[in-house]
Amino acid sequence: MGLSVNPDDVDGFAKTVWHVGDKLAALRMDSVLLQGAGACEGTALMSGLRAHAFEQQDHVTNHARRLDGLVDELKRTAEEFRRTESRSASRLDDTGKQL
Repeated sequence: MGLSVNPDDVDGFAKTVWHVGDKLAALRMDSVLLQGAGACEGTALMSGLRAHAFEQQDHVTNHARRLDGLVDELKRTAEEFRRTESRSASRLDDTGKQL
């Protein structure tokens, strides 16, 4: 039994991953943590939130970049599959037999 890949499904999944990455990039975790710190004035939690706000934003940004890389790889894979499928199809005769 062979593996069947529908490149349109791969493109659809890539689009979903792209949307997730876009939403993740828009989170602005640093702003969320800094606003939380403002609500905890004078506490150890305030200093901890402030200390880690930008570090956490860097993590979120890196995750979004990795998702963008995955989208690029998925699109390349789908396109390579289409090209391979097209070359294989061009080597078939009118009855569908391989030439």
